[in-house]
Amino acid sequence: MLLALWVTISFVPSLHAEDSFDEVEAEQLVANPQSYWALGIIFRDTYVVEPRSRTTKLASKRYHLFETSTVGDCYAEEDLYDRLNSLPLEQEYLMTGTVIQHKRRYYVVIKDIQSARIDSEGKEIDIH
Repeated sequence: MLLALWVTISFVPSLHAEDSFDEVEAEQLVANPQSYWALGIIFRDTYVVEPRSRTTKLASKRYHLFETSTVGDCYAEEDLYDRLNSLPLEQEYLMTGTVIQHKRRYYVVIKDIQSARIDSEGKEIDIH
């Protein structure tokens, strides 16, 4: 499964343009967010609540709060707001981003989101 995910990710340019990402299980991210602080991460989760229009300021940047089924609260960079609103809820996605620390708390920040079912040609596949 890891190989299939790596192959899928390696052919999606918007997910890894200049960054490298470590695959993380969403449950591990919830249990130990500090372990992923300032690292590029990619995880799979189900998108369940659209982002709020009002932004939250964390570490001098503004983010939109949205929710996933396992991680829970996630914060999207402002340029992802419209894209998140256009995606169907209750579907699984690959999310890339990092964990930031602000006032002694850790926050999952999403930089990109893609269907969890895409191949090198952008066609949907089942990667389970």
